Amino acid sequence: MHGGDIYSDAFPRGRELVDFSSNGNPYGPPEGVGKSLSKALGQAGKYPDLSYRNLKAHILDYHGQSDLSIVLGNGASEVIHRAFTGLSRVVLLGPGYSEYEKSARDHGVSIHWLALEEESRDGLWRLKLPLVKTLAALGEADGIVVAHPNNPDGSVLDPGTMEELVRFAKNRGKRIVVDETFFDYTLGVPSFVRYLGKGLDLIVIRAITKFYGLPGVRFGYGLVSSPETYEGLVAHQLPWNINSFAETFATICLGDAAYRDRMVKRNAAERRVFTQALQGLPLVRKVYQSQGNYLLVALAGWEGPRLKDRLLSQGFLIRSCHDYRGLGPVYIRLAVKKPEDNRNLIEALKKLV
Repeated sequence: MHGGDIYSDAFPRGRELVDFSSNGNPYGPPEGVGKSLSKALGQAGKYPDLSYRNLKAHILDYHGQSDLSIVLGNGASEVIHRAFTGLSRVVLLGPGYSEYEKSARDHGVSIHWLALEEESRDGLWRLKLPLVKTLAALGEADGIVVAHPNNPDGSVLDPGTMEELVRFAKNRGKRIVVDETFFDYTLGVPSFVRYLGKGLDLIVIRAITKFYGLPGVRFGYGLVSSPETYEGLVAHQLPWNINSFAETFATICLGDAAYRDRMVKRNAAERRVFTQALQGLPLVRKVYQSQGNYLLVALAGWEGPRLKDRLLSQGFLIRSCHDYRGLGPVYIRLAVKKPEDNRNLIEALKKLV
């Protein structure tokens, strides 16, 4: 399940909701996207390049690569779905994005579930991958899916864990699928892109949906190490699955380094302030460390569905995490919004105590 259904929740009330359930960039896309509208409209009068050579060249340049296969998708979800092609058994970690399980079942792939482990350091909580259990499970499977950062908590894999996972998978011929759709928000975190093209069956998935504030422009892509895996992923893909608007906007976004630097710093600063404000509320038991633009929160004395209903009446939509594997009704996820919106939500939560 994605964020809350803003359309069903908002329209019956006849009002606009402040959506804390969806993890898009509240500041919108780079300025160049708006300026490129006329160009995109002009391109819409003809078919896109069937091979998307210019778009793929921009993607390779952005990642500092020169010779990788790229799978393009109508959003990252399409690429995630295709990444299960050729697998028979996969390791999934919970809590995690529900599309992994759905895609596995669509492909008839059996699932070995593992739970992320909770740890606290200096009063700060986070979820981490249980490395020993993960490698043991991967030994009995064809592949594993990891999110870096993970959704709903924003945790990332530390460099040592990444190295061990990659070494194990490479030596035993296992596939690693890495969902990095929120990676652009991270600071000082290594990407799995560094392991591409090194004899490893690795797929790294990115998108412009989240970080660049373009959820309505469906575009994602996967960087694929193995030529054999790539051929399997695109064997039944429909032609022209990326429209001219998505192609134009993607090249603009990937080329705007100043925008990325500005958004990363802005999100990190506001996430820190928002975290501290939440930690000071009596109805909050834990706030988990996050490298994304969202926070996983454990409530005290409240359950997510009930809190969601109360906040809806005040114009806020939050994400109850009661349906995430390994969590329960006391967990919610909150997007990091603009400072004024975050402050308004904090004030609304204070009144519920």
